[in-house]
Amino acid sequence: MNKLRSIYILIPAGILIFMIMCIMGAFDGSDAAHVLAADETAVTGTPGAPASQSTDTPTPATTGTPASGTTGTPSPGTTATPTPRTTATPTPGATGTPTPSPLPTVSPTPKPANPTASPEPTPVQDAPSPNAKIIAIAAYYTGDPVIVGQEYDLDKLMVYVYYDDHYSERTTSFSVTDKVVTKADSNLYTVMAFGFTDTFYVNGKSVSAIAVDYSRYIYTVGNAPDERDVTVTAYYSDNTREIVTKGFTLSPSVLEKPGTQEITVSYFGQSTTFSVVVKEPADLKQLDVFYKGDKIYNNMEISRSDLTVNAIYTDNSSERITTYELLTDVFPYPGEQKLTVSYRGQNATVSVMVNPLELKSLRAKYVGDDVFIGTEYDPKYLYVYATYNNNKEIRTDEYKVYNKTIRYIGDNTIKIYLGDLSTSVTIVGCEVGEPDFTYVSSVSFNSNNFDVTIDTAIPRILETDVTAAKKISKAKLKHLYRLLGTKSENYLGFSYGFEDNNNEKYLPMTVRISLPEPFEPAYTELYYSPNNKSILGCMNKMSIDESTLQVTIFKAGTYMLVYDPDRYAVEETPEDEEEEEDEE
Repeated sequence: MNKLRSIYILIPAGILIFMIMCIMGAFDGSDAAHVLAADETAVTGTPGAPASQSTDTPTPATTGTPASGTTGTPSPGTTATPTPRTTATPTPGATGTPTPSPLPTVSPTPKPANPTASPEPTPVQDAPSPNAKIIAIAAYYTGDPVIVGQEYDLDKLMVYVYYDDHYSERTTSFSVTDKVVTKADSNLYTVMAFGFTDTFYVNGKSVSAIAVDYSRYIYTVGNAPDERDVTVTAYYSDNTREIVTKGFTLSPSVLEKPGTQEITVSYFGQSTTFSVVVKEPADLKQLDVFYKGDKIYNNMEISRSDLTVNAIYTDNSSERITTYELLTDVFPYPGEQKLTVSYRGQNATVSVMVNPLELKSLRAKYVGDDVFIGTEYDPKYLYVYATYNNNKEIRTDEYKVYNKTIRYIGDNTIKIYLGDLSTSVTIVGCEVGEPDFTYVSSVSFNSNNFDVTIDTAIPRILETDVTAAKKISKAKLKHLYRLLGTKSENYLGFSYGFEDNNNEKYLPMTVRISLPEPFEPAYTELYYSPNNKSILGCMNKMSIDESTLQVTIFKAGTYMLVYDPDRYAVEETPEDEEEEEDEE
């Protein structure tokens, strides 16, 4: 019984074991791994990241459990701990549903249906359009602060012209209201070009103190302190300092008595002193001169700073002399020449080679304002520079211009000649336009107990104090008063002209006369007399306001301002009657 019971138990158990083994054989772990890997490729991955492109076949671990995302093949029989991929957990989208991975990056990116053409590069404009108009100018100064009382450097003033087609360029055809720095702060100036104006600033600085170091303590009577023996340091109002090598002065110019003496060093309003010992010299035994400068050229002045003159005395002492006389300062001809100096009755010479000076180039620029046609430009605004074969450029006034009159509206070419070379500048000619009373020359005076102010609209190339108007006494006006035949006592006279008579070439000019009480523009006339003896006529006038009269002045001379509400006529003189008879 027991045996049968055992058989009955073992047979089903064996069948069960056989079935389990069959089942395990049907589901091989390798196949399961393939299925799981395929499913994982389809559903896992970070949205927006491409799926892995590995070609390796994932192999399950020996435990039979597939390693999710494993890409390597572990050695048989080894229990490998799979490393999870960073993309194994899908990131939910806005709806919480994982987003499938996009196509692999190796796939070409599809082009848009209507591709946008690349824009053409904008061509660089190298000139204004043919019909472009200037709409503005702009200016700024690029130089360092300038010492008060000095002129700023025009070459460091940048002036640009702007056109309505967006083109801009730098110009050197401009003028400025002033060039001298007047204060240790921002100095405001106006620049003018092509009928437009702009302002710019130049920083000024003043010398607040100076200090001096000196290396020579003993001089002889008759000599003078030498700039080469001192070092001057200037301290400025902008908290800067510098060692200056020129521009300072040493005094006295000659040491005339023995003993201890103070030497004064001055530089732009500041001064300091140091002491030296002055002694009587022994008899002069020998005088030597040495030239230590660059090449010498004919017709170029010799600089004393290039010479060293030594005096040797009978007591075997010596010193460098600065008060010698330079007997040869310019050599008119090239070749070997003798340079001679003299001191205390003795001469010394040195042979020097003088090279021929040759003019290599010439340039010029005009910095004045536009010029009215039919008038001449002002030569002080024409800068001419000559460059020679010694590589030095100097400003020169030795040039020639054969025609200074501006004849055309627009560009006028002015030819400039020096030696065998020539150059030219362009000066813009213009018609007489509306007067600009933002830039005036103003004069005030009292005549016949009436206070009058005359403002003249002047070209900007002139200074603002060029006009000169002086009162004429009532006694001197009596003759003109009688010629007018008026009974009004409200009149005055003045002479109108310029501080410099050369400025009369800029006439006609427009003036505005501020009338005193009780003068009213409607009943006020201005009469012109060239010689205080006759009246040539009444000036055309225009009323600006209730107390201002505007008149164009064509000639310098005597003017009489008369207020007469009763309206009078000029009385004819015998001379006038004779002229009428002659005309008939």
